[in-house]
Amino acid sequence: NLYSKRKLETENKLLSQNNFRSIILRINAPYGEYQKANTVLKIFVEKALANEVIKYHGTGSRQQDFTHVNDIADAVLDCLKYTGTNDIFNISAGKPVSMKQLAEIILSLVPASASKIENSGLADSQENYRALFDISKAKNKLNWEPRISLEEGISKLINHLQN
Repeated sequence: NLYSKRKLETENKLLSQNNFRSIILRINAPYGEYQKANTVLKIFVEKALANEVIKYHGTGSRQQDFTHVNDIADAVLDCLKYTGTNDIFNISAGKPVSMKQLAEIILSLVPASASKIENSGLADSQENYRALFDISKAKNKLNWEPRISLEEGISKLINHLQN
């Protein structure tokens, strides 16, 4: 799509500059306890805490690979120590989940919730999207790897929203 093309053009332009070093992080689906944005993860958690129905679109098979902000911060710190030349790194948890699985994980972490998971009846325009990002380069060159599991990160968000 146009967004992806423009992003790639910008990355290539940065990497072609000879007067400074560029390290590009492709950060996927950031989330954390203090986020303001109403992402699907935050919406599902808030629904579970409010005992409301959690609805996914389509079949619920669209995937996302959520990355906790602490892992992103670690990646940035590792980039500051990186002595290599211009480079691009994918930063994600490396464990994509479907929207339906995300709802199930959240409900398992809020056992007192009376919420149910249902299909919204609406199509998902990104039904076939699969979040498959190779993070091996970041592991090998930056010595970075995600440390916060999705379950741990969601638990932190739940605790924050409950207090």
